[in-house]
Amino acid sequence: MIDLQGWFGDAEASCYKNLVRDIHGGVVVEVGCWKGLSTSFIGRICDENETRLVVVDTFKGAESDESAGLARDENIKKIFINNMRELGIHCEILDGPSVNASVFFKDESVDLVMLDANHEYEHVLADLKSWWPKVKPRGWICGHDVSKKGVSRALDEYFGHRQYEVASTSYGPCWWQKRGPLP
Repeated sequence: MIDLQGWFGDAEASCYKNLVRDIHGGVVVEVGCWKGLSTSFIGRICDENETRLVVVDTFKGAESDESAGLARDENIKKIFINNMRELGIHCEILDGPSVNASVFFKDESVDLVMLDANHEYEHVLADLKSWWPKVKPRGWICGHDVSKKGVSRALDEYFGHRQYEVASTSYGPCWWQKRGPLP
């Protein structure tokens, strides 16, 4: 049985799919996959485009929201694995903190990083510092929930005030930043 409970709607999915659709034979990293709702929107596209899909999560939720309580009551990783199997989506799982997982990727090796894990300022800023160097020239970093204070503060500090694209959605605005060519 598929259990894709999550906080990601069709509008967010549209933003995400548009970024993934043009990646062929590349690498997409999703930081924060929970039970796989967001992964379900792009998994088949990655498979069809022969793009490596890697998900990173502790599967424990964040103490700052309801997800930690849910994770104590359910085996989130097991649910994620089952959902991906049922949907026929192939992905690699890195179980652990995002900043630890980033060391498994060379700088400028990832086409797209999707950040949607812990939304507290310190965590978002640490994710940006860890993952932005991994993005290829002309690659993308994106995320969700820019309306949350911790997310917007970290983005403004890292990229400069509103120096990233934003699109409003029902679950909170999505954001994305393209990496320019390096000198």
